Amino acid sequence: DPPIKHWKINKYLGVSNFAAEQLDKYGKILGKEIKTQACYNPLTLEPKEKVLHLVSAGRINDKVKGGKRTLELIEALDRYCDKTGKHYIWTIFSNPVKFEIKSPNVVLMKPRVDVRPYISDADYVLQLSNDMETYCYTINEALSYGVPIVTTPLSILKELPITDNEHIILNWDCSNADEVARQIFEKRVKPFKYTPPKDNWDTYLVKGKSTYKSGDEYIKVEATKRFTLEDFKELRNIQRIDKNEHGRIFKGDRFECKEDMFQYLWDRNAIITI
Repeated sequence: DPPIKHWKINKYLGVSNFAAEQLDKYGKILGKEIKTQACYNPLTLEPKEKVLHLVSAGRINDKVKGGKRTLELIEALDRYCDKTGKHYIWTIFSNPVKFEIKSPNVVLMKPRVDVRPYISDADYVLQLSNDMETYCYTINEALSYGVPIVTTPLSILKELPITDNEHIILNWDCSNADEVARQIFEKRVKPFKYTPPKDNWDTYLVKGKSTYKSGDEYIKVEATKRFTLEDFKELRNIQRIDKNEHGRIFKGDRFECKEDMFQYLWDRNAIITI
């Protein structure tokens, strides 16, 4: 639109040099001289606290993974923010959920393998499962990155070297949800160094290249007893039998079968590996 013309207007202002130049250029197109001066828009900033970053990774649609507790803690966090004017964002990596998360402070993300960058960047990592976590990588990963955790009173925690400094507990019934929300925002966590329990897998695993085979590959076996296809009707999908292809397999016969069939015969002491 052309600039407003009025007998009282004797000067035009542009919010930047670019805006002023464009207005003058427009005036030339119209055959009118418009002298525009740059005058930047004012910008004033008040002090702001950082946005608190929370992260969870788990199937919260699964009842045992604490979906209901997640919703109750979200409500408590939102109440705290309404009273104090503080802000948070809770990033939840989960399978699709059947319930609605109404809070504008929650971001539901699809499951992904590379979740550790988000865990290490969080202010708190939350694990609100029932008492069924037998080790919980999420907890150990967070603590190992120096990130404090919020959990239910999980039994496994007794085996981990955690102190109150890096841990907030949400009661099973969420009766202390408002207090937990307050602590998440107000607790001052001292930097800590966490070392997870030492594993001893080296006593169970041998060194060398893996010989693992997928279920689609064939395993060479030897029969330890005589049986027929009628004895094991499921044997119809045995493949590549070396001999006795007319329905009988004798002790000592060798053949190949897939993993599901291998397990079936193994459970019945019908084969050994070769």
